[in-house]
Amino acid sequence: MEGDFHRLRPVLDFEYEINGEMQYGSAAGFSKGSREINELGDACEQLHSLKIRRDPSDPAVNQVLNDDNPALPFAIDHDTF
Repeated sequence: MEGDFHRLRPVLDFEYEINGEMQYGSAAGFSKGSREINELGDACEQLHSLKIRRDPSDPAVNQVLNDDNPALPFAIDHDTF
């Protein structure tokens, strides 16, 4: 997982393997509370795992939800993708 910031919005890029094939995704959002961008980046780098929901018929279709990832330091914006 790698945290990046586009236009001062947190973006978390991730990858996972399904049946020997690498899949990729991104989760963008808004800070929870008053955290600065650098604090969000540090918090994202501390994440050791991420729960990803995927479409069983198409593993490339995926989504990250805050309910599944309470340690995620920002609120996911599902309307951006």
